[in-house]
Amino acid sequence: MTQVSDTDLSIIIPVYQVSEELLLRCLKSVQEIQDLRKEVILVADGPDQEVCSNPAIQAFAGEAEFKISFYEKQHEGVSAARNYGIDHAGGTWIFFMDADDYICADAFRKVCPLLKKEEIDLAVMDYSMIQGEECSRHYYKKEMEAMNPVCFQKDILKPQSGAGFVWAKLYRREWLQETGVRFDTELSAAEDAEFMLRVALKNPRILNVPYNSYYYCYNSDSAVHSFREDYAGRYIDGMKKIRMDLEKEKVMARLQDEYDSCVLYHLLLIAVNYSFHPENPVTGKKRIENFRILLKKEMFRNSLKNVHPENFSMTRKVTLICIQLHLYRMVQLIAGVRHRQRRK
Repeated sequence: MTQVSDTDLSIIIPVYQVSEELLLRCLKSVQEIQDLRKEVILVADGPDQEVCSNPAIQAFAGEAEFKISFYEKQHEGVSAARNYGIDHAGGTWIFFMDADDYICADAFRKVCPLLKKEEIDLAVMDYSMIQGEECSRHYYKKEMEAMNPVCFQKDILKPQSGAGFVWAKLYRREWLQETGVRFDTELSAAEDAEFMLRVALKNPRILNVPYNSYYYCYNSDSAVHSFREDYAGRYIDGMKKIRMDLEKEKVMARLQDEYDSCVLYHLLLIAVNYSFHPENPVTGKKRIENFRILLKKEMFRNSLKNVHPENFSMTRKVTLICIQLHLYRMVQLIAGVRHRQRRK
């Protein structure tokens, strides 16, 4: 028998190294959602996350007209925190947020009644990126339409489509329970895309809803853009896991082109955020030499033979061409320009 939930929406928010100001902004945006029974699940990823016990956060929770649950666990990363949230959610629908972002409340007022009339497991919505004073809207599909899971699988492997992000999506909680899909806690990079791929490989009933639901706030100082010695290895592990998922479901041949594009997209991230990062302690010709060694890895070598330019922006197309032509100083120059743009 299907259990009837008395909560429409469970919003799961991992909390790690976020300020009181940003977390309050996040929670206040949830408060604006009208006509829905909602709960927020805050999962502090580490015992030192004192922001959840901050007087201002506690005061907000005490006055909120919706339930805010606080959970504290040992530091295991965002994937473990999200899984913990899923296990404690009680809503019909689950929505993931980052603590330094905020939502467009009106989208939920419009979409949730619609989903009650449809047999849907996953609703895909739009999002906007906030970078400084600029706000750019990202449309996945501009029309409301049911989606083929196979097409969605392909789009997840095309990072610029936005399909691989876990936020700006509503997941039917019972469907997640039935399928057992959870985040891979062994991954610390590309974990969103890997999770979304396994969701799509379970052939959910998908509805694209062209409502702006989420504001992603770009932070040039975030850990994603900081230099880490293990940066390349983390993304390589993510690509290996995605390949394992595709091979397990026997769909590798069908999705080979898209997988190669996914690998190359992450190669470009590695070039900017690792190989030619300004804080990389390796300097001069050694950086280029190390990048050459990286390109000898089988996954990069094979994917570079199968470039699909239509899956990349113009800047990324140019960078890939430079890599193919062994113009590594140009790749280094492009990475330097990218870092200067971030600092503005």
